[in-house]
Amino acid sequence: MECTPMLYFLLALLPLLCFLKSHLASRISHHGNSLRLPPSPWQLPIIGSLHHLHGALPHHALRKLARRHGLIMLLKFGEVPVIVASSREAAKEILKTHDAITATRPQTTTFKILSKRGQGIALAPYGDHWRQLRKICNMELLSQKHVQSFWTIREDEAARLVQSIASPSASPMNLSKMLAGYVADAALRAIMGDRLRDRDAFIQQLAEGDLFAGSNDTSATTLQWTMAELMRNPGVMLKLQDEVRGAFAAMTKVTEEGLQSRESIERCQILGYEVPKGTMVMVNAGALSIDPEYWDEPEVFRPERFEDTEKDFKGNEFEFIPFGAGRRICPGMFFGLANIELALANLVFYFDWSLPEGVSCNELDMTESAGITVRKKSDLWVRATPHAMLAR
Repeated sequence: MECTPMLYFLLALLPLLCFLKSHLASRISHHGNSLRLPPSPWQLPIIGSLHHLHGALPHHALRKLARRHGLIMLLKFGEVPVIVASSREAAKEILKTHDAITATRPQTTTFKILSKRGQGIALAPYGDHWRQLRKICNMELLSQKHVQSFWTIREDEAARLVQSIASPSASPMNLSKMLAGYVADAALRAIMGDRLRDRDAFIQQLAEGDLFAGSNDTSATTLQWTMAELMRNPGVMLKLQDEVRGAFAAMTKVTEEGLQSRESIERCQILGYEVPKGTMVMVNAGALSIDPEYWDEPEVFRPERFEDTEKDFKGNEFEFIPFGAGRRICPGMFFGLANIELALANLVFYFDWSLPEGVSCNELDMTESAGITVRKKSDLWVRATPHAMLAR
């Protein structure tokens, strides 16, 4: 008998149908046991929940999913089970209550390759090796005492940044590139005692690496976002300039949207849901920092919201954790803050800022670029007019 095209089609689907039957049976068996797992969006064979992340940056896609499926969800990235927390309460249980259980980093194949099997401080599994790395970093570089000791380096590099911006030029300047140079020079002088000869090539390699796996150049990224938002909000810029020029002090608290991932080394419970051993656990810090339940007008750039509040950003209040929390809190927090504060204060003290001719603040491209650190996709081009105080 001659086979019709439809029969060929059905025969081709047979292996997939068998796989789906087996997959469905395993899911029914899995959910029928005693574990009370978090709710899940629908999944596909092999890829699991990855299709839900298509078309958006991960922190945005996961925030959208959380609105539909709950502030704690169970996803699958391929065959890897992933629990995503998008509420202050869930974040507190992960990063404080069960901090010791979830303090290790997930060792995916990609991370093992890039980090030499997780030997660096950022990705090393929680244990004696990681504790020793963190101790060395604090003793030699990142403690508050050591950060304060580098103040002459920071002031020198901030002065060089001001002078490079003040150089006579009618053309717009690439402020993103200049800020990256300032951060690199300040950091490398503190670490190595001198600048790199070919700094621009080093920064370019960091940028290219970030496209693949993300980088840790968070200080330059934060400065870039801050200046871009100030350019979009001239009223805020003028107010900040008045305050800084009056006291020459600025404190900016700008959160960086992103995901903080861990892995459970033991079985535990989060908000009453079971978390099996070996599950990847993610806190969507970006979603928390713009949640209207915790913040008024959360997506409006309004830095003055921090003026009359004691809001903590060092890992104690879980609706705002730009540096993480618990044992895995960012060890470079004091180092990064010191570089950011001084640079921003100098930028708004010595210059009046404007966009290139023909570009309005509403037209400024604020598109985000993927990476562990979410950065502005396009560089920030601006004009700087030196303030009278610079001449004096």
